[in-house]
Amino acid sequence: MRDRSQVPVPAAAKRTRTTFGTLAGFLAIGVALVGGLLTLLASPASAAGTVSGTVTDAGANPISAIDVFVLDPVWGSTIAQTTTDGNGDYSVPVAAGTYRMLFRDPGTTYADRFSGDAATFAASSTITVPESGTHIEDVTMVELGAVFSGTITDAGANPIAGVVVEARTILDTVVATTTTDGSGNYTLPDVGPGTYRIHVQDPSGTYTNVFHPATQYSTGATNFTVADGDAVDVDLTLALGATLSGTLTVGDAPAGQMLVGAVGAGNGQIPAYAVSDPAGNWVITGLTTEPVKILILDPNYFLDGPEFGLRPEMSPQPRREQPRAVQRLRRRHRLQPDLRRQPLDRHRTGGGRRLRPDRLHRR
Repeated sequence: MRDRSQVPVPAAAKRTRTTFGTLAGFLAIGVALVGGLLTLLASPASAAGTVSGTVTDAGANPISAIDVFVLDPVWGSTIAQTTTDGNGDYSVPVAAGTYRMLFRDPGTTYADRFSGDAATFAASSTITVPESGTHIEDVTMVELGAVFSGTITDAGANPIAGVVVEARTILDTVVATTTTDGSGNYTLPDVGPGTYRIHVQDPSGTYTNVFHPATQYSTGATNFTVADGDAVDVDLTLALGATLSGTLTVGDAPAGQMLVGAVGAGNGQIPAYAVSDPAGNWVITGLTTEPVKILILDPNYFLDGPEFGLRPEMSPQPRREQPRAVQRLRRRHRLQPDLRRQPLDRHRTGGGRRLRPDRLHRR
């Protein structure tokens, strides 16, 4: 068999990577690109326009060092950029056409603004720059966050100093807090965009602790939806608060460190609570006239289990000679030390006979 690698290839049959046709094609493309570039360079300067304007705050004061962007009206990409001078003025040359604008504070004082004084790109308006002309686009910057302010007074329109004012989310999370001054005025600044409720609490216990308009329950509170730059005035009038108090005992012994909550009779919310002192005394202040029940909780019931704490009690409740929770606590106190970590119905004598709970102390 003949070796194919030794077969000579005719010179006419050899391929070359560069031909006259390929060189001519590259030459044509190069000529076209150069021609296009020359056309652009030869375009008259009058085809360009200018965007200019002044950036101010809400008080019409000029703002320097604000970054100004000329954006593609569809994709939002940056076409040109500049920065405001000490007088809040700017000017940037661009080709004639349609654009959107973005004004951005490189610091943390002002929120982004777009052309048309819009808060978002989607809500912004387009601008048109004429050939050899100027489009004027002024903008007013707004500070980051919203501001709640107002005055807290009593029923006689007298200002109340020293009450705590809070902005809370709909999940009842406190996001801002302050205290009223001597004139009853308050300001809650830098609250981000969102929905909030205003809550007022009197540390002295003299006045009601309420949400706006005048309820101790968050479900009945006013929802305020705000955006950056909003200023919302919220005044409240506080009535004298109601007080609930009492003493907790187990038999003749005081029951301290018990949680006592005021529970809404119709909604189950707990607007206020207290902890009983070593003498068993408790006081809840600042309540409105909205009906409540009293819930008594022993933390040990949840931490160590039902065998070692009082069962939760709700008042008012049907009268009975002795609450079961008190019976349970008395039984717990009679347990021997070696039996305290096991349920009562699991303890048996050596003969297999179940002990009665009320006889455990006789072992």
